[in-house]
Amino acid sequence: MMGGSGTFPFVFFTLTFLAFAALIVLGYVGVRALAGGDERDRADEVADGDREADPIARIQRQYTEGDLTEAEFERALERELGDKETDGGDDREGDRGGASAERSLSGRQR
Repeated sequence: MMGGSGTFPFVFFTLTFLAFAALIVLGYVGVRALAGGDERDRADEVADGDREADPIARIQRQYTEGDLTEAEFERALERELGDKETDGGDDREGDRGGASAERSLSGRQR
């Protein structure tokens, strides 16, 4: 007869090529995921550090995330604003901070 090998080489080499391509794609995606995760973690750490450095921003974040009730938020904000006034800051600065807190409170009450 003809002695041909039929479709076996065509199927075998096609499947081998697809498997090899899939391994390359999975390897690339895995490396990118690992490398991207490190960059995002470092960015999150920096953002958390900045966020924790400002107590008012931390209190606002806790309130927006639902960790604090409105009454707890107001008490914590008043406490922080009171601490800033007693830290030797300019009296005008403290008045401005109090006025902005009053404005934000009146805005929420509407």
